[in-house]
This record gives sequence, C-alpha cells and structure tokens, in this order.
Amino acid sequence: MATFAASFSAPVATVSSKTHSVNGRSTKPAAPRSGFRAAIAPGFRLKAPSQTLVAHRQKALVVKAVDPAVLYDLPAYPNPDWIEACADEFPEYGMASIEQARTLFAPEIGYKYLDVRASYELDSIGKVPGSINIPLINGKPQWNSETGTRDFVQSVNAEFLNQIQKTFPDKSTKIIVGCSDGFNRTIQACMLMEEAGYTHIVAIQGGFNLWTRKFDNKLRRRRSDGYTERYDSGARGSDSAGIHASGAGFEKMDAIDQVQGKDPTEWFDWKTGKPKTD
Repeated sequence: MATFAASFSAPVATVSSKTHSVNGRSTKPAAPRSGFRAAIAPGFRLKAPSQTLVAHRQKALVVKAVDPAVLYDLPAYPNPDWIEACADEFPEYGMASIEQARTLFAPEIGYKYLDVRASYELDSIGKVPGSINIPLINGKPQWNSETGTRDFVQSVNAEFLNQIQKTFPDKSTKIIVGCSDGFNRTIQACMLMEEAGYTHIVAIQGGFNLWTRKFDNKLRRRRSDGYTERYDSGARGSDSAGIHASGAGFEKMDAIDQVQGKDPTEWFDWKTGKPKTD
C-alpha cells in the first residue's frame, strides 16, 4: 500500500530563459513557447529548473517592515517586476514553478487553482486556501479483511470533465492545475482539459507537496527562523508589510516534514482505469 508520508529534500528553484528577464533574472526555462504540451516534451518534463532561487533568509532577518522580495529584488511574489513577467509569460509557457504558480494565483494575475487530488488527500494532508477541488482519481485507504492489511483503493472519477465544464464554463478561464507532486495526475488533467478546449492551463511543478513546504495555510511563506512573511498592512496603524515574529520555528513544523516530494502511489490512468506508471 502506498502511503503519503515520506521525507522530501528537493531544492527549490526558479527557471531561466533568454527570452524574458526581470532585472537579469528570467522566470522560465529555455523551451519552445507553445504551451503545455511543449513543456512536457520528452527530456524536458522531468528536468529540474536550472536557476536556484536566491537564498535570502539571513538578509531578511534584519528586515521588519519591508518585504524581502521587494527590498532585495528577488524573483518571487510580491516583487512587482516578477508579477509583470509571470503575467506576460503565462499561459504560453505551460508549466510553472511553485514561485511562479504562487504569483499566478495572486489577485494581481488571478489564476484559479484547480486541485485534482482525491478528497481523502485534502482531508488528511491539507489544501491551498481558495483552491477548487475536482478529483481526477478517487482514492482512500480501505481495510482488506483477506490480507489483513490496508489497501489504497482507487476509482476513476468518470464525471471529471463534466465537473470541470460546470465549474469553468468559460474555456478561456486562467487555471493552474496541481496534484500531490505535479506529475501523473497533473499532466493527465492538463491534457484532458486541453483536449476539451481549455486554452489557459498551467501545470504546477511540485504540486501541493512542494507548495505546502513553501507556503502556509494563509499563503504566507514558511520560514525556519521564527519569523513569518506578511503581505498585509502589518501592525495596527502601520502601512508596512514584511517579516514579523511568529514564534513558529522550524522545530514546530513537524507535520510539514511528513509531506513527501514524489508521490509513490501508482495512480490510475483516467482513460484506461489502470495504473499509470510513466
């Protein structure tokens, strides 16, 4: 039986390109700008982004009233130049890093977040606030009396496309799509939606597992130094935003350590109803 608990230490990264840059930093890999299918072309789909996200925790520690993404010109939300670049490059480039997806989901750009995980995963692991859940494959643990073990039972959600079309009747709706890790189900869902005529679809690399290691349930960036990044008005009477003490150090984030990177589950192929392992 596949489980949802495992460690994850994959590096967080942004992506690079010679096509568009934000003060010398690009927001995407050098790939054909022809949408989602180009992004998952052989040899590219599983390729890690090449430019590592700029580390800023030590610098940000001394900043209490200015958001580090703005102060240090980092390629991350809410840097205005970064927001503008992401808005310009998507959905033409069909696959987004977590930093890009967070920016696309922000009100400045306004993408909808479609979570295609099973409802069991949302209940047991968590969800992104404001996201919309339409499972591609249903699944949950079930006791097997014959073997004396708990099996993970799956079934295809035959109504997936009907539910998508009911929820998003306008096929030009801007949608970012994610599952647990941004692989099997995300790619299936994006391809199905593209075949159904949706034109503004972006896959989330890393899915919810990486998203929840980066952002908390209030969409604030997680930190390991006892501070929390805030994008609101801060303290009463202040118009500042930035880093504020939260008292929640890394040792208090044990639950996040239980979220794996690559989902080990062999999720079904929606069209065949059989395990899809590639």
